[in-house]
Amino acid sequence: MKTIKKPFKVLAAKCLAIPLFAILFIPKLSYADDTALVQGMITNGTDFPAGKTFTVSASLTVNKSINFNGDIINYTGTAGGCLLIKAAGVVIQNGTINGTLTPTTTFTAGSGPSGITIYADNVTITKMTIQNITNYGIVVSGARNKPVITYNTILNTGYIGFFYDSEAATIGGTVTNNVIN
Repeated sequence: MKTIKKPFKVLAAKCLAIPLFAILFIPKLSYADDTALVQGMITNGTDFPAGKTFTVSASLTVNKSINFNGDIINYTGTAGGCLLIKAAGVVIQNGTINGTLTPTTTFTAGSGPSGITIYADNVTITKMTIQNITNYGIVVSGARNKPVITYNTILNTGYIGFFYDSEAATIGGTVTNNVIN
């Protein structure tokens, strides 16, 4: 006796197979640009989920403190900085910024993207890894008072790992326990 599958069972099996394939394989092949998503999380003060990787192609304006919870930002921008800190008192911590600099990258010293650019007073950068950035790893731009730069690792920058551009008299600041290589 021959068993004949009912059309509903066949259709159901096929309909489940396609979404399952998409869920299992597409995220590994996807290289979406997460710039709008990450900017929205920063602007709204949304907590970053632990252990995620985001790809960002344009500078992110930081107006609130951020705990990246171990997340990785792959910055593919060709100018500006990955994080532009423009609000006083911001704390940036616990994340990684990866640029696109490789040993074979052609670039002009002093040009291209930076990891973190500080444009405000009393900013703290701690426990961040900034690597493979063409220009500066961290730059304090202009006369900014009391920056705190601690426990960071800055690796493989094309120009300067850490730069404090105090154009005029500034007050205080701490730069300690960083690894710059």
